[in-house]
Amino acid sequence: MKVKEYFLGLDIGTTSVGYAVTDTDYNLVKFKGDDLWGIRLFEQAQTAQNRRVLRNARRRRERQKQRIAWLQEVFDAEISKTDPGFFQRLKESKFRPEDKENSEMIGRYTLFNDADYTDSNFHEEYKTIYHLRKALIDDTCAADARLVYLAIHHIMKKRGHFIFSKFDTEEISLDGAIDELNTALENEYPEEGYVLFIENSEDLNKILFDSASSITERKRALKELFQRFISFKCYC
Repeated sequence: MKVKEYFLGLDIGTTSVGYAVTDTDYNLVKFKGDDLWGIRLFEQAQTAQNRRVLRNARRRRERQKQRIAWLQEVFDAEISKTDPGFFQRLKESKFRPEDKENSEMIGRYTLFNDADYTDSNFHEEYKTIYHLRKALIDDTCAADARLVYLAIHHIMKKRGHFIFSKFDTEEISLDGAIDELNTALENEYPEEGYVLFIENSEDLNKILFDSASSITERKRALKELFQRFISFKCYC
């Protein structure tokens, strides 16, 4: 059967393509005795999201390392006058003492190895890096170049983002967050019936927004609070 005019219909999906050939009266056209219609199946296409995420992470890491290298070049001359082993001490802070090069020169500490000022003194004076940054802003006297480097290093390494143009801790609702968590638990585990109960939410708020305490201290306080007052209950 010869057909001068025909229609080609396609049904294109993510894992298949269906097709059919008809004449102008929508009758299936035959070819070698077979109707010209069918379907082709194939595997669903995969996005490059996973590779893109890893690639972006590598780029961020490389740029971060480049920024830190530039910063060390700026501070190297000044810091080397008083502490030649400062940058090497930072670089090898992850190693055990016996694995460090020139361990006698850089000492056993991570940041400061002066006779009258060590890491213990630094952490006692500045509980967090943010305490150091605030102190450098408020103090008008000349500061140790190493302290200035550590503050700028933290800013350049952890630059943050500017998604939240306005952020007010007063608008944060712990009860609302718990309600959202319970809703998520109900949706994720409908049969188990998990619900999170919290007592003494005021104590939890005080710990979370205690700017005078370090992160480690707040983690310890939260752990103790969780063990005493927070529990999951299951209604099966």
